[in-house]
Amino acid sequence: MKKIIYLVLAVSFIFTACKKEEGCTDQIATNYNGDAEEDDGSCIFGIVGVWTPYEMTVEANVIVTIAGATIQSFDTSYTQTALEAGIEGNIEFTNSGTIITTNEMGALETDNYTTSGNTVTITNSDDGETDVATYTVTKTNLSFTISDTDIENEMGMTTTSTYDMTINSTRQ
Repeated sequence: MKKIIYLVLAVSFIFTACKKEEGCTDQIATNYNGDAEEDDGSCIFGIVGVWTPYEMTVEANVIVTIAGATIQSFDTSYTQTALEAGIEGNIEFTNSGTIITTNEMGALETDNYTTSGNTVTITNSDDGETDVATYTVTKTNLSFTISDTDIENEMGMTTTSTYDMTINSTRQ
């Protein structure tokens, strides 16, 4: 009887000892588990890193009204390469909340950013103005969209312009 008990204990110990720990095994993921031996597909990737923009898509709408009646309305959308859109160089999001970009003159610009959920707020270090964007990120791709609405009233005419500008980038 003792032999059977020892055999059962030994077999269960072997099966327990052979079980590999699961978790995220990708070192650039925010939830990387150095003890995991088997990737379980749970990896979560953050915005921190160097990104190369490859295209920008714009979707815009303009509505002109007088006394509440629409007199003109149009929609447009287009996609440009990053270079056609005037986006030079890479975009780098650092761990310390700094975003580093290249301006039209080829000089590096440093601003600050914060994230909350899938929203990033970028604060211009020159004038303090902010841009708020929503983003999605994977191991290799970052896509962020800045939306804006502008309303102008002039001589009884209201012009409402809305746009979504999406910049797509790949991780370096």
